[in-house]
Amino acid sequence: MNTAAKRLIDPQPGGIPADFDTQGIGYWRDGGEWYLYLPGGGIGRLSQHVVTEHEDGTITASPSILMTSPGNPRRHRHGFLQRGVWEPCSDDVPVGESTQP
Repeated sequence: MNTAAKRLIDPQPGGIPADFDTQGIGYWRDGGEWYLYLPGGGIGRLSQHVVTEHEDGTITASPSILMTSPGNPRRHRHGFLQRGVWEPCSDDVPVGESTQP
């Protein structure tokens, strides 16, 4: 299911956005780098992605995003962020299993 992500307030360098919420998907910029938070996936830096910021403040990241949760058991979240909307390819897949649908 596609989910709207929230553009968060850019924090002080090295900080967390003041409006950060662990219940929702959010993204922000810090020192020229873009970051994405996915519940159950943690925070990921989008430095290996081409990020396009659109006129409305949303972003598109390319190619697809694969995040691995820091917890136990570790799990993958795989999808696309297009114009601020998370479009999952597969979510909540245990590490070691395929992330392809």
